[in-house]
Amino acid sequence: MAGIFGSEHIRLRESTLIPPNIFFVWLNTSSEDFEKFKQQLCKETSVTSRDWKLYEDKNDCARFIKQAKPKQNIVFVSSGRLCIEVVDDLHDLPQMHSIYIYCNKKDRYHSLKSAYKKVRGIFDDPIQLYDQMCYNLDEEARRSETAVSITNDTLSIPKNTPDRIHCLFNNEIKSYFKPDIPWCPWKTNSCTLSLPEKGQGTIELWLHESIPFELRLSNKENPNNNDINSYIIVLKVDTREAQLGTLAAHHEHEIRVRDSTTELHQILHLYDGYWHCYWLTFYGEHRTIQYGVGEIRPKFKVLEVHLQEHDKAFIESISYLHMKINNSTDLNAMVRFSLYF
Repeated sequence: MAGIFGSEHIRLRESTLIPPNIFFVWLNTSSEDFEKFKQQLCKETSVTSRDWKLYEDKNDCARFIKQAKPKQNIVFVSSGRLCIEVVDDLHDLPQMHSIYIYCNKKDRYHSLKSAYKKVRGIFDDPIQLYDQMCYNLDEEARRSETAVSITNDTLSIPKNTPDRIHCLFNNEIKSYFKPDIPWCPWKTNSCTLSLPEKGQGTIELWLHESIPFELRLSNKENPNNNDINSYIIVLKVDTREAQLGTLAAHHEHEIRVRDSTTELHQILHLYDGYWHCYWLTFYGEHRTIQYGVGEIRPKFKVLEVHLQEHDKAFIESISYLHMKINNSTDLNAMVRFSLYF
């Protein structure tokens, strides 16, 4: 699994709270990924390096978990193959807090999630695992804080925690706080993000519900800028059509649709209880823009545009992402957002 960490990946998250007495036990998963998870979580939370254990032998691992005190809350990360062999024996222990499966062939182990309630997810992407684990622990800690506040008849004051960007760059996890006004795609119907690298990248948007959206990549911070040098790549997706186009001064500031589709499996999926991935990639040097559904690779490409030579300089100057989605009552569980460079 360590090879996945070789990609460069940015994901937006809030700072994380951790419930008390949490201990992390890994079984037969990448030692390199284990170290990266440990270092990053220790850096941004109250967790210390003493709160982690890595095992290669399932018997040694099971023995450690069984001997742990009941008040110790163990977060267990295992390969799918070994999880099947130990989950019956360990699942109902009071010290077993939660289980995460981390392996290359996650489709083989989906039945474990429905059979065992403490299995919180099955992942082949380290950032998705990291984010989901942090999100689950953070939610639990905040619910606990709220309950204590109510019990003590005190008012729980929301914390103004700045948004954090997790970045895998050159095989190292880096973490940044976004300056100025914090934003989050699932907290507002529109947002703007300054890209860390100009002229190339991939935007990945996961939707759980059928929410029409529009992505604009621009060389101007204001997406409505009418400057003579402004240039925008536009992707619009709804339940009727997906459109990929450009908007520029030399196009009289009108969107020129370069490619589009109305095929049902290529546009916004209707709600079916599953997550669906939509992605947009652009590369200034080759003047190429692509839109796809599903995994980010050529076979899942839906629309593709090759722009003219004079567009190259504009695309290479793109440094802002503008995102707009329809308002919803609870987007927190319905939108996930990533950037790759």
